[in-house]
Amino acid sequence: MGLYSLPVNERTIAALVLAPTPERERIVTGLRLGERARRVVEGAGVAPERVHVVRSAEELERAHGELRGSPLVVVRATGQVVAPSLLEPLRLAEPGTRVAVDAERGGEYAGALRAEADRAAEVLDALRADFADGERAVVARWPEAGRVEVGGRARHPAATREEARAADAWQWQLNVLQKPLDGFFTRKFWRPLARPFTRLFLRLPLTPNHISVLTMLGGVAGCVIGAGPSYWDHLLGMAILFVSAVGDNIDGEVARLRLQTSKVGAFLDEIGDDTARVATLLAVGWHVAWRHPELPIRSLTLGALGATLATLALIYWYCVRVAGSVNNQEYTKVLGAGPGVGGPGGRRSVGRALGDVAAHVSRREFIDLAVFATAAADLPEVSFVGLVVGAFVALALVAATHVRLVRGQPGVERR
Repeated sequence: MGLYSLPVNERTIAALVLAPTPERERIVTGLRLGERARRVVEGAGVAPERVHVVRSAEELERAHGELRGSPLVVVRATGQVVAPSLLEPLRLAEPGTRVAVDAERGGEYAGALRAEADRAAEVLDALRADFADGERAVVARWPEAGRVEVGGRARHPAATREEARAADAWQWQLNVLQKPLDGFFTRKFWRPLARPFTRLFLRLPLTPNHISVLTMLGGVAGCVIGAGPSYWDHLLGMAILFVSAVGDNIDGEVARLRLQTSKVGAFLDEIGDDTARVATLLAVGWHVAWRHPELPIRSLTLGALGATLATLALIYWYCVRVAGSVNNQEYTKVLGAGPGVGGPGGRRSVGRALGDVAAHVSRREFIDLAVFATAAADLPEVSFVGLVVGAFVALALVAATHVRLVRGQPGVERR
């Protein structure tokens, strides 16, 4: 999905990405500069067949006929890494000629512009005469063109090896370290642990969706092994589950760094977490049942499974019908919502406070770490009790929240 959608009558807008020649093009966080700029342009809503990546005046000459006669977006990827925020202020869907200028570098031309059809020919002619810097001279002759400011999150120099290294660090900070929905354990443990592996996967020809599927299959395989009767079965299985939990952080990081986020990827990520949650419950339950055949462990496990599935159904009802998202972390915003402590003027609701605690301990980031630790300590019964009790407590909290959502009581945020 693009940063925003262009109206149907604006689908004819064309884009020109000015990229370095292969021998001079650097790779930053898994992508060449020209390819990254192409993805930024397509992410802004320009149809892929209307995006032309050119690396020389000769290539521009061949694309010239297809670029004339329509509004034109120009993005210069020579010597710089560009980010989606470079194009957002240009408002590609709105008529007009606008130029991006860098507010943090003295208002210099930032390497992006949107030209109406009558001005696009001027840009193309200037680039045909001077491919290396032609549009800059045109911009200087456009005092009437709107100047829109972009900040430090829009682009980063990458002409030299030192600049490319700095751009790599900038990309990590921009796309990975700032994820507001991350929980405590993800920020402090899982992401630092996954980071070296993310750097490795950036060099491999795997898409984020491939990584998501591999992670999900690995987690299920680990749980199948971990359901076995012996200590070593369980430890090995939970170790594989632990590794898959590391992989669960890699796919999203690779997607953000390569600009490959998608609705399918978000759906796979959520389904992977929920599949791991269900598989972990079954694996721990079956392993403990082998250890205590005299107890109704399997019946309790199946009961907890039913509670978990019912909880997930209610959560996804809210996410899809109310929040308009497949990301079930959206549910933490309303979990336990209700009247404030001490009446309407209370600081927080008791249910919301319990919901916050439940949201943290029910995350995969906490569960997988706890299950692996208890497996290593040969205390799977602790995990079993926690998973079963957690399943029924979660159902009670979510069911109560669902009733409030359906009744539309105050304090429940709707979209």
